[in-house]
Formats: sequence, C-alpha cells, structure tokens
Amino acid sequence: MSISSDAILFFGIIPDADMLPADVDLFKLADDFTVLCSPPKPTSEDLNDAAWAAWRKKNAEFKRLGVGVTCGIFCSSSDPITYIALEALCYVAFRGSVVTINPAKMEPTAKQIASLREFCDEAGVQWTEPGWHMVSYFG
Repeated sequence: MSISSDAILFFGIIPDADMLPADVDLFKLADDFTVLCSPPKPTSEDLNDAAWAAWRKKNAEFKRLGVGVTCGIFCSSSDPITYIALEALCYVAFRGSVVTINPAKMEPTAKQIASLREFCDEAGVQWTEPGWHMVSYFG
C-alpha cells in the first residue's frame, strides 16, 4: 500500500492561523475578488457582437496580467493550513500527474503583487512579503 499527496507550488503568502479573520470566508472572497477584477460580461445574447468581442479582448488581457487571487489549503483536511496565492502563479500536481512549468513565466509583476496586497487588505489578512512556496496536501 502506498500513500500519495498533491504537490502545490505557488507565489503568495501563508498567513499565521491566528492572523486569519474568523468571520471572513477567504475562499469565497478570493472568487469574488477575481470576478470583480475581471471585466464584466456583456448582457447581449449575440456572442458575435462588438460588446462580446471587446469583452474577449479585455478578458484575455486580464488573464495575461494574472491578477486573480486564489486561496487553498495544504497539509491535510484534518489539519489544514491556508495559503493565499496569485491564481496565475499557482500550480498543482495531483496524485501521479506531471505539471510542466515555464520558468520564464514565474516572475510576478508589480501589478500582480499589488493585486495580492489589495486582496489581503480587503480580507483583513495581515500583509507579509509574498514568495514562492512548495507544499503538499494529503487528503
């Protein structure tokens, strides 16, 4: 019998558990924050009109900038440790899988770091200097 786990490599922060706001759902807030950062979808039902073309262009730029934020846990489900990361710089290798990473795309931009800080401020998480972390999750 063997034991396996997921590898998680991310650029972000690992806040101390006692520094996390007890009354805030960081996971939902990260989803909402990323949606708020991204361009709003047009209301038109015609996917070929100019509004959708403009949205696709803005959304591609949003994804290129990589300013979305994600939250996750590592260690184990029975003893979870929370992390906050830039969505564009968070890689997960699930049990037995291989993830290839282009090192040229691993340097966070000032705009990405500012987005991470804005999220932490909004969530009430004490800011610490972000960095690269490799952790594992045993579920």
